[in-house]
Amino acid sequence: MSFLFECHRKIFEIGECLEEAVQKLDKVSADVTTSLHLLVNVKQEQKVHESDFYKTCETGSLPKNGLIGQG
Repeated sequence: MSFLFECHRKIFEIGECLEEAVQKLDKVSADVTTSLHLLVNVKQEQKVHESDFYKTCETGSLPKNGLIGQG
């Protein structure tokens, strides 16, 4: 009887460890997904800024900077 009780207890402990591991992996997965969304948004914004900058360079009309040429 002790053998069956010991097996049941060990299986229960393993199950608890597995459940905890799965919960931690789920959290990591959610964090990675959030990070990837942020990275994609930053890259898209960077492309827009680069595109605007190249268009400005092509036309030769850079925005006036109030700090340069004043004085």
